[in-house]
Amino acid sequence: LGMPGPVWTMALWFSAACGILVLTLVFPMNAAARTPLRGVVLLYGIAVVVALLVMRNRTPMWFLHVQTLVSVAASLWLVHISLLPVGAVTAGVSLIVVAAYVGFWMARRVALVYVTVFCCGLLAVFGVGGNLPSLLVPWALISAICLGLLASFGALVSHMNEQLVTDPLTGLLNRSGMAALVDRRGDDTRTPSPRSLMVIDLDQFKEINDRLGHLAGDRTLMGFGEALRDVIRPDDIAFRSGGDEFVLILPRTEA
Repeated sequence: LGMPGPVWTMALWFSAACGILVLTLVFPMNAAARTPLRGVVLLYGIAVVVALLVMRNRTPMWFLHVQTLVSVAASLWLVHISLLPVGAVTAGVSLIVVAAYVGFWMARRVALVYVTVFCCGLLAVFGVGGNLPSLLVPWALISAICLGLLASFGALVSHMNEQLVTDPLTGLLNRSGMAALVDRRGDDTRTPSPRSLMVIDLDQFKEINDRLGHLAGDRTLMGFGEALRDVIRPDDIAFRSGGDEFVLILPRTEA
């Protein structure tokens, strides 16, 4: 759809929530369900989906944060107005979706704040409704699932990011890692310190592959990468730019 991951997943998430709200309106769990208020929430969800489809890759991050907070507040409110404990638990389960979203797309500390806020909020809402003794176990289960999702997705994203910028053969940063570093530091307005850029090409590397095979060539690259890591300083940066070519960035180093 031409949308970044956080945008299209939120559009899918809100679309599914709207579908569930439609079902609760058509088939209410009890006669005293507050249909008008649920209708307002449904219209808001549809408006968010339309906005995401219109903005697409121009969607600002603050908009996603606001909608996440609104979703948490709406879920807690639906828990509060549920007249039956089963309805409260069903509404509380929707917070698991929030945990999955923030755990995958947001920084780990930010996601932990979200999970802590809505787990404490859910406990408070259960207490206000007078259902806390009977719903303490469901609350603990929902909270445990949310924290487990947060830890699992956090580890998964960290591993994916590492694989994205790391050369699996040498363990050095790859070309994507080098480009990300340049992009991140390109707007630095501080006075630059002397630095050197060293480009290294291994002579006769093709002969190693031709005479001894590609496994020997891989071992050569691995050994050279290990040698670089052994001799560079902690703030030096080493990349494998491709093939038998390597790049070193040496801060505070003149020619």
